[in-house]
Amino acid sequence: MKVVIKLYKSDKTKSGFPIIIYFRSAKIRKRIVVGNFLKNDLYYYEAAEWDFSTECPLPSAKNYDLIYPKIVNWRRQFNTLMLSNETDINAYLGILNENDKELEISLLERQLTNLKSKNSVGVLQFFNTIIAEKKEMGSSIDMYVQTKREIEKYIVDDCSLNTINYEWLNDFILFKKKGGTGNAGIMVYLRTLRALYKEAQSRDSLNVKNDNPFLKLIKNATGVVEIEFKLKYFALLRNYTPKQSTSKLNAFRMKRAITIFIFQFTIGGHDFIDVANLKWKHIKNGRVKFRRYKNRNKPQGGPLINNKLFTIALAIIEKFGTKDNDRVFGFIPDVSTGNKYKDYRSNFSRSLKTVSDDLELPTVLRSKSTRYIFRSLAGEMLISDLVIMQLQGHKPKGVTFGYQKGLPNSIVDKFLKKILKKSKLY
Repeated sequence: MKVVIKLYKSDKTKSGFPIIIYFRSAKIRKRIVVGNFLKNDLYYYEAAEWDFSTECPLPSAKNYDLIYPKIVNWRRQFNTLMLSNETDINAYLGILNENDKELEISLLERQLTNLKSKNSVGVLQFFNTIIAEKKEMGSSIDMYVQTKREIEKYIVDDCSLNTINYEWLNDFILFKKKGGTGNAGIMVYLRTLRALYKEAQSRDSLNVKNDNPFLKLIKNATGVVEIEFKLKYFALLRNYTPKQSTSKLNAFRMKRAITIFIFQFTIGGHDFIDVANLKWKHIKNGRVKFRRYKNRNKPQGGPLINNKLFTIALAIIEKFGTKDNDRVFGFIPDVSTGNKYKDYRSNFSRSLKTVSDDLELPTVLRSKSTRYIFRSLAGEMLISDLVIMQLQGHKPKGVTFGYQKGLPNSIVDKFLKKILKKSKLY
């Protein structure tokens, strides 16, 4: 006996295509329409709601949480009967009847959950609220917009925040993995959803249950990826010549990417986005003063960076600075352009990867690598953490540091000069 569960696309009904069970043996050819047999309209799906590779409903399909586990359970029990050479169809149909009682219980439990959460806000509805609030405050909304988009693909219709539980989240993870999303991307979506969930919990009027369904699902980052970088690599970068097959335009872009990478290092190992945001008003009397883009939503925008521009940094500004733009490096699209900026940053990292491969560096350099390289080198030189943190725009934490005022520029400048000398960039 062979038993197959599938969606039958040859018989469309007003409820959709039926789930059927096909029995076949040397003597039997029989097709059972599950919905008719169990007198239940839940066993019908549209083609767009069905995964034909696994013959199961998609996670985004209606009643997925009820029907998917039932199909899996039927297959497991059917396989047991087939292994024992059971040929009586009634033995198989008995499994359907028995499992349908469990479905009735599940439906009643769902109705009870819906009654408890009827006054709670919807997931997508609250996403819209938070996005609107953040827009009003001038805060970044990118991750909320992206996460909302992914949740919409998963649930199709809005559902109460109170329906989010471990199973709901775990199914979302499986749904994203099946779509090709990596663990890092999934964790970003989960952290954004968790932030939304906690914000809703803090608003008593929304009646969101007081629990944490994200426990054991969100995995903390393992730390910064180590970058193997020797000081002699700076000389290799500065003397780099693209391959002869490289077009003039791409050769120019690669050389410019190297130059901006070195500039990031010479001003304290700062992020590419901060270099992109640098304006001429930030440069005065041979110094660069700005606040990190990362801290834009913190009080006063976080610590003020006030670092000396040494000869190599000034030369880079002179060569590549765009005097006709309010930003120093106006050839980099403004961060506010969204995808245009991100595409440029991706191409910048791609250029650095090509250079890293051509020079056979042990680690591929990226737009953020200078922060790690600068911090590691300063640490190896036994430079005080207070100096490094002030150069990189970090605020020391702890009661004792509350009594510590900022270090004088003369001290910080002296150590920045030492770092650049050590790197042969002075």
